[in-house]
Amino acid sequence: EAAIIISGLGFTGWSDSSPPKAKWDRAINVDILGVELAGSAAQLPLKWNIQVSTWLRYYVYERLIQKGKKPGFLQLLGTQTVSAIWHGLYPGYMIFFVQSALMINGSKVIYRWQQAVKQFRPPHYPVFTKLLHTP
Repeated sequence: EAAIIISGLGFTGWSDSSPPKAKWDRAINVDILGVELAGSAAQLPLKWNIQVSTWLRYYVYERLIQKGKKPGFLQLLGTQTVSAIWHGLYPGYMIFFVQSALMINGSKVIYRWQQAVKQFRPPHYPVFTKLLHTP
């Protein structure tokens, strides 16, 4: 990250504020607050290792989706398996990335269920559960 910024490759232009400020956000790889305050497991890969997850989404995930069909668990599992192989052919990586695919998919299922039963939840439910799960 630092090498990209120092070389000038991280420069993306000027802000619209007055006075304009330089934006150096091309090389951002981790959104720390986004990781720490993620609302679900599906948001974590989008905030951690941002450039790699963008690459995996474009070159693996989207290419596994058949034309005219919605992406499903197999596309997610395939992408996570490529990521595991990329990290190394150790059993720990395989277990972690397969587990993360299950966690991400489970998070999506739970989110859909929560949206379906929204009228049955107390109004401050998300705030309460966020405080409950904070270490």
